[in-house]
Amino acid sequence: MSVVIRLKSVGTKKKIKHRIVITDTRFPRDGRFLEEVGFWDPSTNPTTVKIKADRIEQWVKQGATPSATVKSILQKAGVMYSNKIKAQTQGAPGEKKVKVAKAPKAPKAAKAPKAPKAE
Repeated sequence: MSVVIRLKSVGTKKKIKHRIVITDTRFPRDGRFLEEVGFWDPSTNPTTVKIKADRIEQWVKQGATPSATVKSILQKAGVMYSNKIKAQTQGAPGEKKVKVAKAPKAPKAAKAPKAPKAE
C-alpha cells in the first residue's frame, strides 16, 4: 500500500476549496482517505492554510510522500520539514544531484575616455 499526501477537492464550481488528506494511491482523488490533515482555500486573499504539522510529519516518517502541490503548500506554510523528511521526498536513495558548472562571466572592458567636442 503506497500512501500519499494529496489534495481532495470540496466546494462548488468556482468556489473550490481543498482538503489535505492522507490516502492510498489506489483511491480516487475525491474518494476515500485515511486521515484529513489540513485545509487550503486558494480563493481568499491571502490564501487560507490550516495544517496539522505533527500528523503530517508522523505520516511522512512512516513513508507517505507528498504530491508536488502539497509539498509547495507545506513549504510556503513553513511546515516543510525536518531534514529526514526533506531527504525522503527529494528522490531515490543513493541518487546524487549533479551540479552543472556555469561558464565564468567575461570581464567588462574598460571604457575609453570621451574626446572633447570640437567647436
